[in-house]
Amino acid sequence: AARERREQDKAQAQAMAATRAQALWRDAMPATVAHPYIASKQIPAMGLRQAGPVVLVPLQTVEGKLINLQRIGPNGEKRFFQGGRVMGCFALVGAQIPETGELYIAEGWATAVTIHTTLRVPVVAAMNAGNLRPVALDIRRKYPRLALVVAADNDHRTEGNPGIRKGQEAARAVQGAITWPTVCMDHDCGCTDFNDTAHCQRAGQ
Repeated sequence: AARERREQDKAQAQAMAATRAQALWRDAMPATVAHPYIASKQIPAMGLRQAGPVVLVPLQTVEGKLINLQRIGPNGEKRFFQGGRVMGCFALVGAQIPETGELYIAEGWATAVTIHTTLRVPVVAAMNAGNLRPVALDIRRKYPRLALVVAADNDHRTEGNPGIRKGQEAARAVQGAITWPTVCMDHDCGCTDFNDTAHCQRAGQ
């Protein structure tokens, strides 16, 4: 009974967060590259909206329902709606997920946009390393003919490198491929993702 009650409370909190997210998204204006976070990442503001000083990244289910928002402040601080669902949800870069071809799965939005604009392929952002596997599994179930590529972060300065480890787990779970950035490793650089390495000032030294 207690477990059932907890599940009911969780579902109610997620539904309330989704309603708030959908209302905020509906009323927000298109984001621009003038926002400090977007400018610092040197990416286009594609598919994003802005409410005051906060950039909004839409999280959806594999069925396409907007379920939560990642809110990014001018200083790069990131927050989701409290109680909102994140597991298995993702932000899509591009118009839609195709039935066939390649789909890349990255961690953060900036990384996903960097891959999309470089390779011209559809990309989704899982938002954190622990969500790579749930997102990959949901997409595999709905799109069995897609070739999935996990674009993992290279957390080479963190013990156990959770970015690559979680990326490998996700790739194995869906029989997909995996890649991660290595450009700056010889320079003792702090880069960890493909957006970092795309704009690294030390890569050519």
